[in-house]
Amino acid sequence: MRLAARPAGSTFTWPTNVKIRAINQVHKQSDTDGFNWPNMWDPNYDWNGWLRPGLDRVAALGANTVKMIGLGVPALSVDGVTLKPYLADRMRQYLDYAQSLGLLVFWQVNSRKAYGTTSQLVAAAVANARVLAGYQNVVGIDLWNEIDLELSATWEADAVPFMAAAYPAIKAVTTVPLTASLSAGPPLPPASGYTRMTRLFPYVDFWNFHQYHRTTDVTAIPYPGQFDTFRTLPYYKPWLIGESGAPRVSGGGGGFAAGPLEQSEHWSRLMVMSYEPDCMGVVGFSLTDYDALHFGVYEEDLGTPKRELAGPFAAWRDVR
Repeated sequence: MRLAARPAGSTFTWPTNVKIRAINQVHKQSDTDGFNWPNMWDPNYDWNGWLRPGLDRVAALGANTVKMIGLGVPALSVDGVTLKPYLADRMRQYLDYAQSLGLLVFWQVNSRKAYGTTSQLVAAAVANARVLAGYQNVVGIDLWNEIDLELSATWEADAVPFMAAAYPAIKAVTTVPLTASLSAGPPLPPASGYTRMTRLFPYVDFWNFHQYHRTTDVTAIPYPGQFDTFRTLPYYKPWLIGESGAPRVSGGGGGFAAGPLEQSEHWSRLMVMSYEPDCMGVVGFSLTDYDALHFGVYEEDLGTPKRELAGPFAAWRDVR
C-alpha cells in the first residue's frame, strides 16, 4: 500500500490501517572511512548518485516506508540547539523527495554516547524532531539505535536519563510516535533485558525490536507465537520489527546464518511476522550491501534486486 504524497504539516498520527513495509537505506559499502553513518550526510553526501536513486529503488520495490539514519551531536550549530543550516536543508531535501514518492519515513537519530553529554544528545534529538515535525509522512522516530547494546552497563546513568529528558522535550515539538530500538526481543522475565524494558516503558510509544537470523538459534528469530507471552506482561505495547535481515556472505562476529537460501527463509519469516495483529510492521535490512556480509536487496550499483529478498518482501503485509 503506497500512501499518496501529503503536503507538509505539523502533526501526524500513525494511520490505523497501515503497517510499515519498509527498507533501511544505508551508506555506500565503498565508504570505508570508519564514520560511515554520519559521513553519509557530510562529507560523503551524494544526493544524485546515491540517496535519490536509493529512494527510487525503495519505492520500486513496493515499500510504503523508508528507514533512514539521521543526524547527531556533530550536526549541531554553534548555538548547540539547531542543526547546521546546510545539514537541515539536506534533511529536508530527503524528506521532500520521499514524500513526493508517496513514501512514509521512519527516522533514526544518530545518538552515540561518545558524541557528547546527555543534554547535548537530547538537543540533537530535538533538533532532528523540529525538522521532522514539518512532514506528515514521518511515522516514527527511533531516538537511539540498539540502546541496550551501547548503554547496557550504564543503563541507569545514561539510558534512562536520556530517554526521560528526550521524550517530553520532543513531544513538545511533534506528536510523531517515539521509540528506542533494542537489539533483540522481546526479553522476558527474569532476563536482565526485562528490567531494562520496564524502565523505558514510560518513554516509548511502541517497542522497536531488531531481529536477525543467527546460527546459534535459527528458530528463535523470528517465529509465529514469539510474542504470545510478551502480550501478557505489564510492559506490553504494540511493536515494530525495526530492523531485520540475513547476510549473503558469512563472517564477522555476529554468528549470522548466511547464504541466499538463508536470506530467503529469513525474509519469508518476516512476511509471516508482518501478519501478527499487533505488529506495526517490519523494516528489512538493508537496501544495498553496506559491508562485506552483503545484507542488501541490491548491490552497490543499484542494479537488479536479488530475488531471494525482493520476492518475499513483496508479500509482507502493509495494511492492518
